Amino acid sequence: MNNPVIFFDGECSLCNGFVRLLIKLDNRKVFRYSLLQSNPVKNTLYLSSYLGATYQTVIVFSEGKVYSKSDAIFYIIKNLNFPWKILIVFRFLPKKFSDSIYDFVSRNRYKIFGRKEKCPVWNEKYYDLFIQ
Repeated sequence: MNNPVIFFDGECSLCNGFVRLLIKLDNRKVFRYSLLQSNPVKNTLYLSSYLGATYQTVIVFSEGKVYSKSDAIFYIIKNLNFPWKILIVFRFLPKKFSDSIYDFVSRNRYKIFGRKEKCPVWNEKYYDLFIQ
């Protein structure tokens, strides 16, 4: 099995914190990571079609399938260990509702959490987990 790849906004402080947390929680090293601003996304038509001008969604690519917004978050949660895995219970909320919460946070993430000029996670000791 190829590792699922999580594509995230490298300039977003919330996204960087989320990825740092995932790296710590992912004891089995299931996930790989890449920036939404990276060449793998820009050069892959079916991935780039998920992007808005402001990179407002996390994308998970796994086994030929693309997950975005709340579907991506629930895919990630499903692959974490206990106790984090129990958060999957929120998957049973209507998709329209969970995506609207996701969209609200996404639209306001720079205002609330801030923005980085350069992805700090990319340059750290986790470099081997990243796809360029």
